[in-house]
Amino acid sequence: MKRLILIVAACLLALASHASTVHTPLSFLDGWVRAAPSVAKVMAGYGRLTNATSEPLRIDSLSSPAFERVELHEMSMNGGVMKMRRRDPITLEPNQELPLEPGGWHLMLIGPKTPQPAGQLVEIEITTDQGVYVFSLPVREPKP
Repeated sequence: MKRLILIVAACLLALASHASTVHTPLSFLDGWVRAAPSVAKVMAGYGRLTNATSEPLRIDSLSSPAFERVELHEMSMNGGVMKMRRRDPITLEPNQELPLEPGGWHLMLIGPKTPQPAGQLVEIEITTDQGVYVFSLPVREPKP
C-alpha cells in the first residue's frame, strides 16, 4: 500500500512540475482593474501582456462577461494635448511585452453590467490569431 501511495505521489509531482513549465502564447502578468465608483461608466485595466512565442501574435479583440465592451487603448501626448485612442487589433512581435499602465496603454472596460467593487474578479477574454485566452483580474485600489 505504501508503495502505491509513493507511486501516486510521484506521478502527481511529475504532473505538477510539467504544468508549471507549460507556456501559453499569451500571458497577462500582474493584471488588475482600477476600482471605480459604482456609477462609473468605464473602468481601466493594467498589467503586462506578453507574446511568449517566436512568432508574431495578433490580438484581434477583447471582451468580458462583466462589461458591454473591452478595448485596448493607448494614451499619448500630441502637440501638448493628451490623446487616447483605441488600438486593437494589434500585433505583438515575438517575445514582446506590452506594459499596460496608467497614462499609457491600458484596457478600457466600457459599460459595467453590475458594480465591480474592490475585491471582485473580472474575467477578460482575449481573442488572438492563435486562440482565446481568459484571464481573471482583481479589482483593487491603485497603490500609492
